[in-house]
Amino acid sequence: MQVVYRVHWLAARARFHRWEEELNIATHEMEWTTRYFLARATQWATLRDQVIAGGLLDRSSGHVCYAERQRNMWCDFAADAQARYQAINPDFNYIATIV
Repeated sequence: MQVVYRVHWLAARARFHRWEEELNIATHEMEWTTRYFLARATQWATLRDQVIAGGLLDRSSGHVCYAERQRNMWCDFAADAQARYQAINPDFNYIATIV
């Protein structure tokens, strides 16, 4: 009978460690997703600034407007992801800096 308890204990312990690892991975993926969205927003802001700095187009050109629209979209994704992650995981404390 002792062997049966030991096997169940080992199985429960292994299951606990798997869930502990899954929680760790999911928490990191939440942060990585938010960081990715912010990186894309930064890329579009850089492209917008390069077009403006080039002097070939004015601020109301279609290129600048499109880049700004893309930047805003990625910033919205980051803000939404952060809000959703904080709602489901109170320990999620990554503060996204919107570009």
